[in-house]
Amino acid sequence: MSRANRDNGHGFSNTAFLVEALMLLVMVAGVLAVLMSLFAQAYNIGKQSRDEAGAILLASNVAEQFSAAPEAGITLAQDEAHVACCVVVPQQQEGGVLYQAHITVYDNDEAANAVYGAYGASDVAADAASAKQGMLAPEEYAASLKSLSAVYQLDTARYVSGAIA
Repeated sequence: MSRANRDNGHGFSNTAFLVEALMLLVMVAGVLAVLMSLFAQAYNIGKQSRDEAGAILLASNVAEQFSAAPEAGITLAQDEAHVACCVVVPQQQEGGVLYQAHITVYDNDEAANAVYGAYGASDVAADAASAKQGMLAPEEYAASLKSLSAVYQLDTARYVSGAIA
């Protein structure tokens, strides 16, 4: 064999190796891109699930408070991520009063922004705590939340016999 033939054969194997290595690199990059997308979706679903679980827990706590002592009117509750608004409507029955509660849970940041936009509060953190302290009436606070989409809603009722609305 001549020297030129040997060099060409050797050069071809190096080129084939480089092509294979590049194809493998492209496939690994594609698999990593798909996995990163899946991990991002899983993270977002987990975050949404935690958010909904927190909203359900807050609504459950408000429902327990309502069940323990039903009163007509609007009450507010808050945790670090959510604001709950409980509207209780009494209905006089023959033997007592049926209290119906509609509990709606909102995202805390959206609620603060809605109240700030509606009432021009000097403090952006115009939240349920400030409403409870008298800075903003619960009715006004609840009215400012009407435009928001609820994270969670719960309807419950309690009958109190012998009571008068």
